[in-house]
Amino acid sequence: RVSFARGDYFDAATIPASAGRGTCFALKTILHDWDDHDAGAIMRNVVARMEAGDRLFVLEFVQVVPEFLRERPLWDLNMRIFGGRERSVANF
Repeated sequence: RVSFARGDYFDAATIPASAGRGTCFALKTILHDWDDHDAGAIMRNVVARMEAGDRLFVLEFVQVVPEFLRERPLWDLNMRIFGGRERSVANF
């Protein structure tokens, strides 16, 4: 079964609790919108709602090309304005 739920990533109490052992939580293209401090807070809040045996899937783009070689100026501008960042494998 799959269900989708709303919650405020910065308020753990609004994130739905685990439905029991084996619940999967997913964050898809969320963390790249936030700086390291806020991305860490998001992950800590989700993990706080999990139980033993649950899983957290993080689905993000991984930067494999040096930033100066990318040609996505609007994407980069969005990241710079809102403080997010693309991360390499080592950053995760």
